[in-house]
Amino acid sequence: MARNYWTHIHVAQTLDRASRHWTQPSFLNHAAALADLNTLAYALTSAGRDREALPVFRAIGGVVTIWPWRFEGDPLIAFQRARSRAEAGQ
Repeated sequence: MARNYWTHIHVAQTLDRASRHWTQPSFLNHAAALADLNTLAYALTSAGRDREALPVFRAIGGVVTIWPWRFEGDPLIAFQRARSRAEAGQ
């Protein structure tokens, strides 16, 4: 049921805006930027938007945050699995 959250129209529109802007150079310049990008990557992949998550994974540069990936089990494994799906969908 929680997976359906990411496809709700208002959430999907928010993801559209975030993926357009957040990956731009210097857009996120605060201490929690990598945590925000990890959350965006998680949200996009949870919504089945793996291909759109690829630029976010590139912006992250491999820095994994525990939250929100821990919801899928081991955070590192969940991150790697989601990144692999994004790369496969290019």
